[in-house]
Parts: sequence; structure tokens; C-alpha cells
Amino acid sequence: MPVLAVGLALLGSLFFALGAALQQHEAAGAERPAIGRLFRRPRWLLGGLSIAVGTGLHVLALRYGPLTLVQPMGVASLLFAL
Repeated sequence: MPVLAVGLALLGSLFFALGAALQQHEAAGAERPAIGRLFRRPRWLLGGLSIAVGTGLHVLALRYGPLTLVQPMGVASLLFAL
């Protein structure tokens, strides 16, 4: 089961990185990135959904592995974002 936990945590990190990149791209492209305007942009909302999926995968990984194994995998999102 620890292998499954690591796999889910890494997949969750990938979704975190994808969501952060999508939201950053939309916020940087806006003239004045007011939160109200960002909520109307589909790419920004998709980024939020991606982050939510990443969170769900991280919680699911915690079901199959200990926190000491799953939590360090979250750092991989920095590598994926690059």
C-alpha cells in the first residue's frame, strides 16, 4: 500500500502544480487581476478545480500511507511547476 500512497501523492502534486500554473498565467495576463474578474475566466477556474483534485488525491494518499511518507511528496509540485 505505501507504493499506492506515493503514487497518489505524486499525482496530487502534479495537479497542484498544474492548477497553480493555470491560475498564475491567468492572473499575470489580466490588466488588473481583481478576484471578481478572475472568477469569470474559465482557465482560472480550471486551475482551481485542478488544485481541488490535487487536494483530494493527497487526502486519498493519506488513507493508504502514513503522513511521514505522503507529505514529503508534496514538494514534488515545485519540480512539476518548473
